[in-house]
Amino acid sequence: MDFLRQYTLTHFLHEEALQVDCGYPDYPRHKQLHEAFLKTVEDLSHRLYTQGPTTELASEISIQLAGWLLHHIKTEDVKVTRHSQHLTC
Repeated sequence: MDFLRQYTLTHFLHEEALQVDCGYPDYPRHKQLHEAFLKTVEDLSHRLYTQGPTTELASEISIQLAGWLLHHIKTEDVKVTRHSQHLTC
């Protein structure tokens, strides 16, 4: 969970910098989505450290990560890619 949190923070910082550099018009909303996911990661991490590893928590972590990756990349990140493809970012 520590690795996931750190990787997510770093990835989001780079992605958001690209959005700002490219003038992505939906940047504020996209940043809010990132912040919400970071909160989810922090909450799951806190539960892991306070409650310990359980099958239920492992399942929830898998569901949250898979849902984020599938939904966010297929819908939100694709929009950023489309916007930046015709620009020199």
